[in-house]
Amino acid sequence: MPFAIATVSLGDLSIGEEGLVLGNFRVLRDAAAAGRACTPLSGKKLGLLCEDETTPEAVAFRCAAIGLGAHVAHAGASL
Repeated sequence: MPFAIATVSLGDLSIGEEGLVLGNFRVLRDAAAAGRACTPLSGKKLGLLCEDETTPEAVAFRCAAIGLGAHVAHAGASL
C-alpha cells in the first residue's frame, strides 16, 4: 500500500520549529559557502523503505542523506 506524502511549509511550523529549521539552514549554507563539509548525520544509519530506489524522490533522499554524512540502506516494501 503506498504511503501518502504530506507537504509542509514554514507556515505549518511553530515559531520554535521554524527557528530550528532556519538555524540549521544557515549552518549548512555558511559551511557550503566557506567550502567546509557539514555532516550532522555522520555516523547515523538511515533506512530507505520503498519498492523502487531509483525514483527521483528516493534518489534525492539518498543523495541528501549521504551528503549530510549518513549511511543509507534500502529495504524493499515487500518486507
